[in-house]
Order: sequence, then C-alpha cells, then structure tokens
Amino acid sequence: MRYIATYRIIATAVAVLAVCPAAFASKAKPAKLAVVDAGASAPDAGVAGPQNFSAEAPPKARFGETFPYVIRVSHAKGEVYALPREPDFGEYDLVSSDKKELPNGDQVTTVFNLQLRAWAVGQKAIPDLALEVTSAAGASKVTIPGPTVDVLGTIPPDAGDDEGMRDIAPPVDVPVRTWRLLIALAVALGVGILAYALMQYLKRPKPAVVIPAAPPEPAHLRAKRALEALLTEDLAGHGKQRELYFRLSEIVRRYLGERFGFDAIDLTTEELLAALRKRSTPGLDLSAFARECQEADLVKFAKLQPDANACKTSVDAAIAMVNATLLASQPQERSA
Repeated sequence: MRYIATYRIIATAVAVLAVCPAAFASKAKPAKLAVVDAGASAPDAGVAGPQNFSAEAPPKARFGETFPYVIRVSHAKGEVYALPREPDFGEYDLVSSDKKELPNGDQVTTVFNLQLRAWAVGQKAIPDLALEVTSAAGASKVTIPGPTVDVLGTIPPDAGDDEGMRDIAPPVDVPVRTWRLLIALAVALGVGILAYALMQYLKRPKPAVVIPAAPPEPAHLRAKRALEALLTEDLAGHGKQRELYFRLSEIVRRYLGERFGFDAIDLTTEELLAALRKRSTPGLDLSAFARECQEADLVKFAKLQPDANACKTSVDAAIAMVNATLLASQPQERSA
C-alpha cells in the first residue's frame, strides 16, 4: 500500500508539470489563452484557433498619457481576426487602433497596434479582449488576457505634502514703468484707421459727369444748309430730277413741321395744305407754295422732266420761303 501511494504522488506531479508548462512560462513571456466562442470553453467544430499569441504593454505608464498595447496572433491563412466593434477596456481608454496582417508561409500573423490611456493610478490589469474570428467553418471568438500595467501618478512619490494639488493662483499685478509704448500703439492704430478710411474714400465710385447736350441747331439753318447741298450735287444735270424733287419735298416738309408745330413728313399734298390753312403761318405764301407742291407732284408721280433751270428755280423758291417765314416769325419770338 505504501508503494502504491508513492506512485500516485509521483504520477500526479508529472501530470501537473505536463499540463501547466504555460503557467511557469507566463512570468517571462505573455500568457496564451484558450479559444472560446461566445462564452463557451472551446471553439466551434472546424475552427483551429490561434497557434500562438502574445499581448505586450510597457510595465509602467503615466496617468493620462497614452502607451502602446500590441497583440500578435499567429493563425492559419483561412482565418481572419478582428477587434470587437465596441471593445471594453475598463479603466483604460482606447485612443487609436491599427491592424496589420503579415503572411508567413501557411500562417498569418495578425498584429493589433493599440494606443491606450489610463485614468486610474496603481497596478491595473488591462481587461481581457475577445477577438472575433471568421473562417470557413464559421465565426468564433478568442479571448486575449491583458497584462498588468503600473500606472504612475503625475506627482512624484517622494514629493511632500506641499507638492500636492494646489488651487489656481490669483491674478498678479504687473507694474508698467511707462505708458509710452501703449500711447505709441494707440497713435499707430489711429493713423492706420485714418489711412484706411482715406484709401476707401479715394476708391469710392466717382459720380458720373453729365455733359449738357448742345442745343439743337435752329430749323431754318438746317433747312438752308440741306437746300444748298442739294444745289451743289447738281442732280438735274445728271438726269435725276425725280430724286431731286423727292428730297426737296422732304426738306421743306420737315422745316414747316418744326416751324409751325406739326408732323408734316407723312402727309399728302392735300393734307399738308389743309394743315397749314388751319394754322397761323406768317411769311408763308400759301398760293405760291401750293403751286410749287403741284409741280413737285408732277415730277415725282407723273414723270415730268423739268430742265436744270426749272429745278434750280424750285430750290431757290424753297430757300426764299425759309427766309420769309424766319423774318416773319422773329418779331413774334422777341415779343414772346
């Protein structure tokens, strides 16, 4: 019986050493954990799980400052490892995360580079992180244990009581030896404002200069100049009597309309004579003017061909009519 008991003690010790080699190696290297699926103790059928992994963090970190947390997982090529959507790091904040996949033959090493920030002082273990695993066999999770980090405070441990948190210091009066600098700055600011205002004033849109229009030339001067030009062209000498009388009629009608205040351009001869009879036309001999109009109508519409002398006589009669109506209207204009 004594030999049987001794054999059982030796067998138990050998079994413990065979099952727990990772427990003795955890002091020198990051620990390896089992693969679990949503809280189960083993992965789904067909999911091989990681071949090895590590979780590394610095042994010490400063309160409120970021530090790196690196997780490496070696696994088969067909498996994809990812962080959970909302990882819970307890008293740590996840500042940033980055994932890299490094192929190595039939294996792939997935590296998660995380940046954490601690908000508690003391020995604080990073909470376990459940990585999501996707493979051809389905989805599962692998729980990575977090190492312990010694979070140091911002106040040195050897500082006395006076080095603790202090209240905000009150405002301190700063004596000013002279006001010259402030005065100079105020003067410079004033000069700058005046220069800016002057520049804006000079750039303002200038008012448009309205040039008064020249008074229109009197009707009798325009009429006489047009009649003299008509004589100079010598249209009758070139066989253009009809054109001459059309232009002569237009000049005379325009002058009479402006002189006596009505639109005479588009009136027929009968309408023109009727309009003149209804008005006071000092200096105008209506009987002689009517004969000139009838002669002009014969040339314009009945193809009458007067000689050059007759054409000159008609133009001279128009010039005389302009002079006569001008002289007759001047006394009335002076009295008005």
